[in-house]
Amino acid sequence: MEMYDVVVGGGDTAVSHVQRLVGIADRVTLVHRQAGLRSQFGLPGAVAEARNLGILLGTAAEEILGSARILAAGDVSSPLKMIITAVAQAAAAAHEAYLEIRAPYWAA
Repeated sequence: MEMYDVVVGGGDTAVSHVQRLVGIADRVTLVHRQAGLRSQFGLPGAVAEARNLGILLGTAAEEILGSARILAAGDVSSPLKMIITAVAQAAAAAHEAYLEIRAPYWAA
């Protein structure tokens, strides 16, 4: 099964997730609404040049479509843009990811 991930954001947290995902995902796309990243150090050279990384700057993610299973957290998953919502959804997404790794639905 192909693993395709989308990271929305341009700060340190988004860049950190991209760094982790390029080593395990088949394809990673970083989407950021501004023309440049806000991350303190940017993407490390090896990560920025990874063959499985796509970067869409100046692009706002409004919706992610598809029939594949998508774990989402934060502003992208709800019109409510509150930190408490993002934190709660991050905890739920982390728990779902853990369950998926421990017992993937296709292995049943």
